[in-house]
Amino acid sequence: MRLAGRVEREYIREGRTGFSFQRICTAHPTTNPLYSRSQSHSPAMFVMQPLLALLLSAAGSTYALAPTTLKIQDYQSRMLELAGGSSQNLTRVQAVANSSSVNQNWKFYYSMSADSEAYQIVSGAPSANNSILWHHASTGGKPDTIAGVQDTTESTFWDIHLVQVGHNGYNILDKATRKLAITSSAGGMLTLETREAGKKEQQFQLLDPSA
Repeated sequence: MRLAGRVEREYIREGRTGFSFQRICTAHPTTNPLYSRSQSHSPAMFVMQPLLALLLSAAGSTYALAPTTLKIQDYQSRMLELAGGSSQNLTRVQAVANSSSVNQNWKFYYSMSADSEAYQIVSGAPSANNSILWHHASTGGKPDTIAGVQDTTESTFWDIHLVQVGHNGYNILDKATRKLAITSSAGGMLTLETREAGKKEQQFQLLDPSA
């Protein structure tokens, strides 16, 4: 039986040229525990396993978090999960890609206060031309929004709030309230890209959560 407030630390490392990440999570059995799945991945792919709480909102009202899990897979069919949950403690997941062709270090933060949730993406190596690209075009359409990182301080932090839109989509708001969007319907594409590198660092396909 898990004890309330138990802290689990897990360290995974795959060789000199692989990637490593540290997962620190606090699970509380009386609320919604944070879940994560550990898997082995190819070192050529920059992989993340963020823990994400979905903020459900309609008509201006905010509802309690449900134990929702959004299943996704990357372009090599590796399964990941974004798990809904709740915790008053800061949960950090750090993914580091060690590759000659990929030199990005992204840190993913999830935190929750009494009245708001925040999912932050921080670039470990920010520069003037870095950008984060989110889109849900499953047919090769244009991206919804390209959000640029302009300096190395405030604008490298992204407070991302998920707001439910209908039954199959979520709008994402950053600190400047610019709207980004993903879809939760099966087959939608979620892409993270750095303009500086000129290629996709991460690509995920959204799966049917009930599958």
